[in-house]
Amino acid sequence: MRMRKSSILILLFIGILIGTRIFAQNNNKTNIESKKSLENDIGDIGYIINDESPRTSSSKNFENLEDVFTDKLNSYSSLGYFPQIYESSLQATYYAIFILDAIGKLDQIDPVIITNFIMSHYNSTAQAFIDAYAERYLNIDWYYYPFTTLLEVNCYAILTLDMLGQIGLIDKQESIDFIWSCYNPITGGFIGRPYATSPNNEYRISTMDNTYFALITLDLLMNNWVGYETQISDTVNFINSLQESGFWQFGGFWNDLDKGADSFESLESFASEPNIFSSYYCVKSLELFGLENTIRINDFLDYLDALYNENDDFFQYCIYPAYSVQLSVPASAVGLELSDIYGYAGINKTAVIDYIFDNRNSMGSWEQCNVSGYHELIDSYQVIRSLANTGEISQLTSGDKNEIATSMTNYMSGDGFSALSEDYMSLSLLYSIVNSFDLYGR
Repeated sequence: MRMRKSSILILLFIGILIGTRIFAQNNNKTNIESKKSLENDIGDIGYIINDESPRTSSSKNFENLEDVFTDKLNSYSSLGYFPQIYESSLQATYYAIFILDAIGKLDQIDPVIITNFIMSHYNSTAQAFIDAYAERYLNIDWYYYPFTTLLEVNCYAILTLDMLGQIGLIDKQESIDFIWSCYNPITGGFIGRPYATSPNNEYRISTMDNTYFALITLDLLMNNWVGYETQISDTVNFINSLQESGFWQFGGFWNDLDKGADSFESLESFASEPNIFSSYYCVKSLELFGLENTIRINDFLDYLDALYNENDDFFQYCIYPAYSVQLSVPASAVGLELSDIYGYAGINKTAVIDYIFDNRNSMGSWEQCNVSGYHELIDSYQVIRSLANTGEISQLTSGDKNEIATSMTNYMSGDGFSALSEDYMSLSLLYSIVNSFDLYGR
């Protein structure tokens, strides 16, 4: 009976050790299921969890278990949580490298390791970068639209290689052709995968998150936009058609044109469209061509005024009162940048910047809002991006930059970075740990 109990405990702890190190995770914090690959030659993604030789002496099994329990308790005692490493992605790696580059801390990472990580996801048959998130996008029901598409994954990879000075590793024309293959010739704008091979359903709806990343990546890769005047004109018309002319969200921008109760919720998972992020994608895409003044500016200023909380000096993510605080930190950074572009006079700029700086967490990165404990890598990315674009990043001290750079280690996963930091503990991990302690009588 003792031997049987020992075997059960050993199996449980093998599960804990593996579970602690690698978890699949999407933007909604759910597990990424293994899906069929885009091409037959795309293999499963795996990581070396521990390169130490395993202990083989069965006579010391209980001592080994005792060591594991002790390590777990020591870890919780020093950190306040059981560390958990989530799956790396090209999206999260782009966010981390962007942050480090913007604060002048790229020397904190090994560029060769990151470059190899990115290039390991290139599929020569598909002539595209593909990671687990891209595979999920290609195999998931459109109703559960993931934020990260095949197009976006490729943009993240290319933009990251450029920051690392390794853009020469890719065939630029091949990448340009791939991105343009995702252009929707009917509506203008871009979809998340090649249009010609896309199913004739919601996958073919142009969205602004896809369009924004496609445009900034094309602008990097192409010498100029000569020859694409028709596409530019159609895309500008598409963007302007997204500006709301009624209801609560008057003046804001949708992420796509499929509206209504049963609409294609391309950027509505948290609250509603229009919101400040979909509006940002629209404005910044127009700004790329110097056409940001083609929108209904006064209406957009009214929208910014509706989002701005003048009592506490922050911008809301959307107008609905139920979401007045959610995502207020990155929303305030984005609102700060949009205010700069259009000269929004209702903002107390100094107070908004103070609000942003006051909501860094103990790790050194940013919270989603003024309620601590909620943070993802995208939050810090959005803050740093807007601080850099407005020039306010100069207000970060050397100490601030060191803390931000150090905080990125909490997102490291294998040779890349993950969207969630190691302090996010999943219920499955907690269950395994608690159940094991219970079986062991501790």
